[in-house]
Amino acid sequence: MTSSNRKESMLKKPLIIIGVCYGVLLLILLGTSWPVFLGSFISLEDREMEQNVKRALSGFNNNIAQLNISAGYYSGWDDSYQVIQNGNRDFITTRLDDKIFPMLRIDMLLYVNLSGKIVYEKGIDHLSGKLLSLESLHPYISRNSPLVRHETTQSDVSGVLLLPEGPLLLASRPILTSQFKGPVRGALIMGRFLNTVELDRVRDITHLPIKLFTVSDPHLASDIRTFLQSPETDKSLWIQRLGTKEIAGYSLIRSVFGKPALVLKVAVPRYAYRQGLIAIRYFIAWVAAIGLAASIAGYLLYARLLIYRKKELESQARYSAVIKQASEGIILVDPADKSILEVNTAFLDLLGFSTAELGGMSLYELFSGDPSTVDLDVAQVRKCKQRFLGEGSFRRKDGGIVIVEKSANIISGEDREILCMVLRDITERKRVEQELKEKREQLESLNSTLEQRVREEVANNREKDLILIQQNRQAAMGELMDHIAHQWKQPLTTLSLTIQLLAETYFSGGLTDQLVKEAAGKMEALVQHMSQTIGTFRDFYNPDKIKTVFNIKYSIDMALTFIASALSLDSINVELDADPGVAALGYPKEYTQVLLNILSNARDALNATKPEKPLIRIKEFAEGNKAVVIITDNAGGIPEAIVSKIFEPYFSTKWASGGTGVGLYMSKNIIEKNMGGRIAIRMVDDGAEFRIEVPCAFPSQESRDLQDG
Repeated sequence: MTSSNRKESMLKKPLIIIGVCYGVLLLILLGTSWPVFLGSFISLEDREMEQNVKRALSGFNNNIAQLNISAGYYSGWDDSYQVIQNGNRDFITTRLDDKIFPMLRIDMLLYVNLSGKIVYEKGIDHLSGKLLSLESLHPYISRNSPLVRHETTQSDVSGVLLLPEGPLLLASRPILTSQFKGPVRGALIMGRFLNTVELDRVRDITHLPIKLFTVSDPHLASDIRTFLQSPETDKSLWIQRLGTKEIAGYSLIRSVFGKPALVLKVAVPRYAYRQGLIAIRYFIAWVAAIGLAASIAGYLLYARLLIYRKKELESQARYSAVIKQASEGIILVDPADKSILEVNTAFLDLLGFSTAELGGMSLYELFSGDPSTVDLDVAQVRKCKQRFLGEGSFRRKDGGIVIVEKSANIISGEDREILCMVLRDITERKRVEQELKEKREQLESLNSTLEQRVREEVANNREKDLILIQQNRQAAMGELMDHIAHQWKQPLTTLSLTIQLLAETYFSGGLTDQLVKEAAGKMEALVQHMSQTIGTFRDFYNPDKIKTVFNIKYSIDMALTFIASALSLDSINVELDADPGVAALGYPKEYTQVLLNILSNARDALNATKPEKPLIRIKEFAEGNKAVVIITDNAGGIPEAIVSKIFEPYFSTKWASGGTGVGLYMSKNIIEKNMGGRIAIRMVDDGAEFRIEVPCAFPSQESRDLQDG
């Protein structure tokens, strides 16, 4: 085999080994990580679907509860009491006219006495105004029917009833006096058909794609039939995956008589499952890339070491060829009895003997190892004619040991064979090699320890990042609920006062159609305002995905909108001095979150120190190519001992009140890492001053044009 072939073989073999090991490890990683990671995403998917089904059931039950409240309002009335006793036609004509059906969103109204006789009934489609026949409901009205028999004044019956016309939501309440006292005279029954409009109302409230199926439908889909055939314990909540793209949750809704009536189904895309697949693929690809890079690096290092070793051996061979006759010890030995025949000067100098002293000595006497090794070396050389015998130890005249490299060949003479051995002193080299070996072992040990420390540090940092993300998400949710509570407080108070005014006006006899219309319009406007508030907060907490040009003053106004109610409640004044023409390029919602974090901290500090006139000053201006916002409070400032730590993760002065130590840390990351800006704090005379700088997007006039547009 030629030298080039040997080199090629030595390079191919480790490449194959590395490739096989890399493939096996990748398969092991794939086989272990796939079920573990994907299982966690499937569990998350199940929990989300369980919450969706419960939310859908809650919306459905709230619809029934609203109907029950309306029935309770009309059943506890002296006029209703008289309807059972004497018919009370005046009340029926004036109070139970056709207008109450769309007002209460009901389709039928019945007054039934204790004997099961219907005293009064009326059915009107509250959407179209058409009269409805109630014949299909009569079989369920009898003396002993739960819809008629109310044992106590607090009794109520509500739920679903399947009629030929479709599912009916109904509520039955005992007829009592205006003081809600008995004895019970009968039952008032209100019904509302669960049509497409009502179902859409529940969908809009829950934001879920809810579907309802009657259990008696002979054309039910296969998944509904499978659900109905499941064990009884699974009827309240059952989850099924409809392929890889959709997951559905099911729940059985029973009628007022306890019999299966409807199947509620909520089907949503499998976003968590898809995200899990993407995350696993990215993880495996990342690990595969790292493993491939490490394999390539290892192979290149091996090839480099191989070339280095080859050059070293070639250098040694050239060296031996040059000084063979002069500097290396040569000894001629009889291969039969191993007696010494002749040596050169270099050999004499190597061992310190004279030629006369070596006369009559054998190779056994000079060799310091096992004598059988001599016989083995000679036998191998005689067989191969020429051989490098490796290393050996020889005794010097002074008792010392010389380590040599041995090579030998057989010289054939006319009458006998002579063994020619060439000895090269490698004592010093062996000492150096031992030192190098020790140094290499120390370096390998150090590298092994270093890799372990790096892996541990990476794992610790990853764990900290996950904790920070979770805490920031929880803090954001808490802020969201707090802001919504403040925004809703005033509308809820106004709504309550309007309802009280209507009740007082009604009982005083001054209620008019115009007053009811005005009050209804006012309450509807308040409800719409509260709904818009939720939409505003929801949009704000959706993260920005790309950088955009945004107006700095608009972000300040948005942050103040969120916290204005809380500041007003705490009697905290805000002074704003802002240039409306300054704009920046970045993430507007993240920037607003930074402002909101600082304003919230200022509010907490002012509530803690309680200055005589709590105040927050906000100044915004352009300074060169930077957009600057300065926020100052008069809460007394932060102690110098801890001011340098406030941007560190998990550092908080509000642990007792629920602080997480994440807000300012995340704010610094947003401004400095995400937007290339700077955030700093310093103490002023009566408080703390935060300075936020981000790069301007363009000159002031263009920013004003952006704001005007």
